[in-house]
Amino acid sequence: MDKIKISQRQMAFILAAYLIAPTLINLPHYMVELGGSDSIFALLLSVFYLLGMAVFFVWLAKRHPGKNLYQINLILLGKWFGSLLNALILFQFWIILVRDIRQMSAFFQMALLPKTPTEIVILLFFLVLIYYGSTSVEVAVRVNELFFPVLMTTNLLFPLLLTNDMRLDMQDPLFVRSPLQVGAGSLLSASWFCDFIIAGVFLNLMGRNLQQIKAALRAGIMLALFMVSLVFAACVLVLGPSIVGKEIFPIYTMAYQIHLTDFMDRLDLVIFALFAPSYMINAVMTFTALMIGISSFSKTKAYAPFSRSFGLLMALTVVFSLKSYQEVEYFSAYGISAYALTIIFITFLSIWVSQKVRDMRKRIKEEKDSASLQQQAGPERNQGQAMEKGAAYRPDGNEGVALSQSEQPEDQSADEPAKQRKNSDSGKSENKSWSQKRWTTVTNWVLLLALAFIIVGFMTGKDFQPIARICGLFYAISITVALLSAYMEGKRAIAESKQHSEA
Repeated sequence: MDKIKISQRQMAFILAAYLIAPTLINLPHYMVELGGSDSIFALLLSVFYLLGMAVFFVWLAKRHPGKNLYQINLILLGKWFGSLLNALILFQFWIILVRDIRQMSAFFQMALLPKTPTEIVILLFFLVLIYYGSTSVEVAVRVNELFFPVLMTTNLLFPLLLTNDMRLDMQDPLFVRSPLQVGAGSLLSASWFCDFIIAGVFLNLMGRNLQQIKAALRAGIMLALFMVSLVFAACVLVLGPSIVGKEIFPIYTMAYQIHLTDFMDRLDLVIFALFAPSYMINAVMTFTALMIGISSFSKTKAYAPFSRSFGLLMALTVVFSLKSYQEVEYFSAYGISAYALTIIFITFLSIWVSQKVRDMRKRIKEEKDSASLQQQAGPERNQGQAMEKGAAYRPDGNEGVALSQSEQPEDQSADEPAKQRKNSDSGKSENKSWSQKRWTTVTNWVLLLALAFIIVGFMTGKDFQPIARICGLFYAISITVALLSAYMEGKRAIAESKQHSEA
């Protein structure tokens, strides 16, 4: 694991796919059932939650470079309490794996394999997981790098292919639901987006460049927000909020409406064949995170040798965990929410408190060491004062004559013009393009502006519907601008890291 390195783009793609793939199956069904058409605005509140998690992970990467979340827990919390916290995180990943595998197997049974038993479909999934588990995580990351543009392109084509099927007359007015209902939808989407904790498991794979880690995490979040919002809006515009709230798989029903000609009326199979690799890589990353956590309890870091036995064990737990898809649906929507939010809060709070206590002890120890050194250095103070004045210290205790101007080093004065020219050139190049920090500020302000549009929309939605529709339009523009700004963050992070390495 220490020799495996992934790039900034690969990290952004894997996090975006990890957030997009499971939510596209039936998350719109749950959210529309709670908040109607206005539930699309609840995704923004979940994004602020994810950005807070990203800030925390960057802080961890700064304090513990080259370590993942499991290792940091053991370092800060000790062997017993750290292992207990790792076990709770492993249980959360097991819940995520059960949810994704059962949902994907039910979805493929309905769309492609209606007569195949559920156990066989689950076993086929785990054969793929065992194969990828016997390799390194870098293989899955590279496969995702190939298929994520396909996933993104297919999602972008949804509104274009379904333009003729959009029924604006079936839509509810915007910002007319209760903000409490939309807030409940945001809690539901936040529990699904709690899967972002997997970024901490692979935090050590990006090296020690904090700028690129920060840019990768934020880019993955903004990609997920944009793509999920786009498909969510297309689903509501095509089917209507009432149908979306009742359909188990509204995305499949929407894709079934695509008809390019009279002979190409089953493009839904083609589309979901393109989606299948992203779904599989999503499960592979969860399976790999589980094996990395299991290996943290042992002295070895290699998890490939036990991927086969562990995969078969997980297959049995997935088969016998839930009996019917109705249980899977209720468990995915409401059962996992409280546990995921609670475990993440406990994990982050425990790490933060332990790190602060460790820093305080370190500072107290340094103060004691410096005080003892000052007491021992009483006779040597004269030597230090003489050296500060620029005088040469002699062994007999007398202060020598200060160095003359001719004896001063001449290299510093000779190098000053070259350094000034270099600094002026770098200053000119930096003025031409904004820094990563400035683009980060732009992204944050644009997201806050989108939140302001939501607030204004709820304030005016029941009385002035044209203003509410304008607020909805500017909200869509804001998240698009935020995605472009996040892209510029990543671009500047790469450029600044190259400048730093060259310097």
